[in-house]
Amino acid sequence: MFLSTTTGGSIRYHLPKIEDVIRNLAQKGYQRFDLDLYDPVRKSKFMEADWQERLEPIRQAMEELNVCASQAHAESGNPLTEPLEDVVAVAERALECCAYLNIPWVVVHPGGCEGVGQQEFYQKNAEFYKRLIPTIERTGVDVLIENIGAENDPYYIRTGEELLYLIEMVGHPKVNACWDTGHANHNMWDQTSSIKALGSRLKAIHVQDNVGGLALTKECWRADLHLPPFFGCTNYDMILNALLDINYQGTFSFEVEAPKIHPRRPDFIKDGQVVETLKLLPLEFYDRVNQLIYDIGKYMLSAYGCFEG
Repeated sequence: MFLSTTTGGSIRYHLPKIEDVIRNLAQKGYQRFDLDLYDPVRKSKFMEADWQERLEPIRQAMEELNVCASQAHAESGNPLTEPLEDVVAVAERALECCAYLNIPWVVVHPGGCEGVGQQEFYQKNAEFYKRLIPTIERTGVDVLIENIGAENDPYYIRTGEELLYLIEMVGHPKVNACWDTGHANHNMWDQTSSIKALGSRLKAIHVQDNVGGLALTKECWRADLHLPPFFGCTNYDMILNALLDINYQGTFSFEVEAPKIHPRRPDFIKDGQVVETLKLLPLEFYDRVNQLIYDIGKYMLSAYGCFEG
């Protein structure tokens, strides 16, 4: 199993260009990447007319380094609360970006909103994903739906069985699953049955940790910490055994953003000025953290005899 990591981790605070992030992380040992199509400065830069030109430095960097992006993450909209045409357009562009870079699949988040019931949630999200089918077929890129949800928030794909139900409602062979270990850990359930339920429909995973078991509300993102493994309480013996049992063919892909600038970090004002001396670690610290994360992943996969690179 190959190790992979997101290009959208916290190192982008220093290296906002994706191609520079890829070069930096390749030095740590990564040969595979999860291309994050979010922009840390402004939204939807790939929606502009020069989107192919913006992708070209990324393509060139991967070619020079002999690495690839094995999966991607679309810039998320919410099809239940935002204009559907806008959300569809952003997802379609993500598919086109992946086709340009020969990336086989892209995670596209579902939508949710307060007050929506479970069946309405499934129905509206299935309609959204069905809108993407012509572009899926034109580009040849799979769309992956990700498990999201805790007891008190307005998402209903907490388990593998629930995620598979939505996938089957869409009813297309190129609409499949991404399993997020941190999202699942919010609920403190055994992840084995979920991974096994998804089986061959599971194409990608997001490996990240948190402390789990909190009383979550619609603001569950506050506990979605995106920590490295062993920094929270996720049971990775459970996860790796399940992945091997289903003969999982994707990468072991980190979606870790620690250390990061948390959106709830309060301002400190002195003499009328916001003080941010310790807002951001130096780049050398991010380098050391990301090397450690790679080494942790290599250790985990090697312990199960499945490390490929």
